[in-house]
Amino acid sequence: MRYESFSLPVVEMFPNMLDGIVEKEINLNHDGRVKCQGISWRARLHSPGKIESLSPGEAINIIGRENNVLLVSPEI
Repeated sequence: MRYESFSLPVVEMFPNMLDGIVEKEINLNHDGRVKCQGISWRARLHSPGKIESLSPGEAINIIGRENNVLLVSPEI
């Protein structure tokens, strides 16, 4: 008998938020890109019910990650 393995997403919430800037629009349906500490990362909205999109140039808070995608929210 052959077992197929799969992995669940690794979600990590950061103890301290990081600051970043949106490079490519992030919205409810599509991941975007942000720059954090000089590196460009794929990113998605963390609380999509509160906001529908983030535009390039907007300041954001990075609150965690899901695998290699950062979870972001508007700057507080």
